[in-house]
Amino acid sequence: MNRNLVRAVYHLAADWYSGQWSRGYRLLCCVQRYARKHNIDLDRQTRASRKLYRQLERRYAHVL
Repeated sequence: MNRNLVRAVYHLAADWYSGQWSRGYRLLCCVQRYARKHNIDLDRQTRASRKLYRQLERRYAHVL
């Protein structure tokens, strides 16, 4: 999977989840486990990951 996409999804879920039992929180936990397993630094942001984040935010923030 694309590292920038993993970072973008992580930041989207972190910014938009609505409580510990929400879909966004479950997504956040899944992405964290995936990133840890594949040695992806979630704190590092790139231009590409920020662009993907904005695209994902426009499309999916309302469902998290």
